[in-house]
Amino acid sequence: MSDTKPILPELEACATKLEASDSYKVLRKVPEPKKAKIRTNDELRYAMIVDTETTGLDLRTDEVIEFGFLLVAYKDHDLNYIKDFGNEMREPDRKIPEQVQYLTGITSEMVKGKRLSEEKILGALSLASIVIAHNAAFDRPICERLFPEFADKPWACSLTEVPWKKYGFESAKLKYLLLENGYFFEGHRALDDCAALETLLNLASPSGRSFFEELMESARQPSFVFRVQAPYGLRQKMRDFGFRWSPFERRAGGEWINTVRSEDFESERNRIEKMEREGARFSYIEQDAFTRYRLRS
Repeated sequence: MSDTKPILPELEACATKLEASDSYKVLRKVPEPKKAKIRTNDELRYAMIVDTETTGLDLRTDEVIEFGFLLVAYKDHDLNYIKDFGNEMREPDRKIPEQVQYLTGITSEMVKGKRLSEEKILGALSLASIVIAHNAAFDRPICERLFPEFADKPWACSLTEVPWKKYGFESAKLKYLLLENGYFFEGHRALDDCAALETLLNLASPSGRSFFEELMESARQPSFVFRVQAPYGLRQKMRDFGFRWSPFERRAGGEWINTVRSEDFESERNRIEKMEREGARFSYIEQDAFTRYRLRS
């Protein structure tokens, strides 16, 4: 009897049969990144998908230990070819906490003596029309600390700018979204997360468009950040309205923050204005893809 292993078409045929039944759900592994030859006569632009692994969650003090990116060509509404990708490690100034080592699998020994390739990363960034991250509020400040050139690019956040909840997803975590769309990957490594996000963005949303198209449409629109200082008694109402608490770093106290799209601006402002009678004070600022997700000074 032959002991040969099934080849990929045979496995795919098995998966297709399973998918035809309501009793099974098939998960495919996110493909590994591969560079493609891009025809120079194509009118393409480039999106740089980035992800970082760090020593912690403090945007001002924690350090990058791994940086991953994909430089993906796009035309119209779809991501097409991977022009370049990279995954590099960096030795921080302090020992990697045990919890981070456990979560990422990255040890202090693995990063010893490692430095990021400034030429490679900035070379990819120079070609990018937009930078994409699944949590840009974290990755943008971290990247700008590494390379100030990231501040000159527009950013888009697939975590917050695609209406996952509206589409019935219970979580916006990347691994969950991939599982719900038929894919799995090994998370918490920078390049793996980039490849997973590229796969997700290429999928069709319930609206019939790709998630990438929806993300780019959102990136082109302005948004408004509302900052509210409210009495303690209004804390539950602020949570119910979707605000999050942000403490002040340089003095006591804090404020409630929420970001809304331009189409929701008037209704949000009217709702908060009604709370002024209960002692709330508020302000707002308009942002675009060049200013969103910047770390406040």
